[in-house]
Amino acid sequence: MKQWVGRIGMCLLLIGGAAQAADTVSLGAALDLQHLPQKVVMIDPHLEVKELSAGGVSERVDAWSDQAKKNLLEALSKHLAADHLFDTLAVPQLSDESHTILDEHVALYDVVGYNAYFFGKSRFPAWQHKAKEFDYTLGEGLSFLAQQSGADAALFVIGEDYISTEGRKAARIAAALLGIVLPPSPTFLSMGLVDLKTGNILWMNYVLAMDTKDMRKAEDMNALVDQLFKRYPGKNGT
Repeated sequence: MKQWVGRIGMCLLLIGGAAQAADTVSLGAALDLQHLPQKVVMIDPHLEVKELSAGGVSERVDAWSDQAKKNLLEALSKHLAADHLFDTLAVPQLSDESHTILDEHVALYDVVGYNAYFFGKSRFPAWQHKAKEFDYTLGEGLSFLAQQSGADAALFVIGEDYISTEGRKAARIAAALLGIVLPPSPTFLSMGLVDLKTGNILWMNYVLAMDTKDMRKAEDMNALVDQLFKRYPGKNGT
């Protein structure tokens, strides 16, 4: 499966290297506050924490990735309980066929979600209308999940974090003395709510930070999750 987090480096080059606050990509159908999802199935998050060498080579570290996932689930649990945004449900026990369908839609969200992010931030005039005309969908293939779980929507979470080695940090300092700027180490986290009956992406948000966050640290993950939900429709009665 092609992960859009694996393509974030190219996107960073196109949208600029400065740190960016979270932006709501779309409120979509969720603007109707009377029909915000109340029960949401939590799809297994896909987070990758990678070590970035002095030469710019990245390698996933499983222990770091597992810690990031643990921090994410804890931060989500605390945040949702505090703000009462929606109830999260576990994915129900599925048949092999249903598991395959779910995996296919996770892969589809990978592609559709990346396009929504990329075109929503594109500086090219031909694509700027997509920031407002948000009509992305995965189709109706997950409707069985609504029937089996009783949920209204599914929550997809994708993220990637690069941790520079000491050699990388030293190389950046040395390069800066020569007037050369090496790319910073990005932290990227995205969430999307997908209507299980229609497949429409109801809401999506992301946060991008440069050299300021570390998903392995619980306090940094809490800050990222808080930023993602800061403008969630219906929060604080708005």
